[in-house]
Amino acid sequence: MIQQIYNMNLGTNFEHTIAAIYSTQRANIVMNREITPNIEIGKGVRQGCPLSPLLFILSLEILHRRMRLGPEYLRDRLLTHTSQRPVRSHRLGLLCVPSAKQCR
Repeated sequence: MIQQIYNMNLGTNFEHTIAAIYSTQRANIVMNREITPNIEIGKGVRQGCPLSPLLFILSLEILHRRMRLGPEYLRDRLLTHTSQRPVRSHRLGLLCVPSAKQCR
């Protein structure tokens, strides 16, 4: 996610701020009234962070730009599947039939 933000050239202040917030994420779990040691979080955004919706939209913008390159790009790069059954992305509601000319 941080690399995508750098690639979008949104400005160094914004890029460095997001990198500072999300580069060293750690969490603890409270179990039986005891706190576990720090656990490194490698992916995702922080729950309740006011920037989370914006970062999600920026991530979708990358997908949108790739989708505009055409169905061939999607079929070859994003939705590659070996069977002839339709492939459905449950997260984005995309349907792609590998033998079809277009994805919808």
